[in-house]
Amino acid sequence: MVHIVKKISLALVILTFAALSPGNALANSVEGTVQGLNCVVHDKICPVDAADPHLALENTFVILTGKNTYKLVPNMNRAILSRYLGMEVRVTGDINQKYNSITADKFEVKKNSTYKTVWTQKQQREHYMLQPGGQGSR
Repeated sequence: MVHIVKKISLALVILTFAALSPGNALANSVEGTVQGLNCVVHDKICPVDAADPHLALENTFVILTGKNTYKLVPNMNRAILSRYLGMEVRVTGDINQKYNSITADKFEVKKNSTYKTVWTQKQQREHYMLQPGGQGSR
């Protein structure tokens, strides 16, 4: 019995270290606000809203999770992220610590203390399949 417990404990320790090692993707979620990367890097909150002319100057949007901490969301379109500028959001997906990013599976926006799903990777794939030239149109 003691031998089995030692083997299970060792397996759990190995799995924990493997999951926490830098560069490995972890399924998780991050919460924060959508902000322009240039503004975050320069420690400013801008553009202020969707009407702000600075919006056109931002090429990349990130999830600002705390003071000087953010996550890139490389698989989400800039246009989608910019719609939710300054709003509280939750992104669920695979976190890559090495690249400070999260590959989104689900994107939710907080309204009235609850999160509402506004984008999923599955919906994106299904939409692509319906487009002319998409694999589903052949």
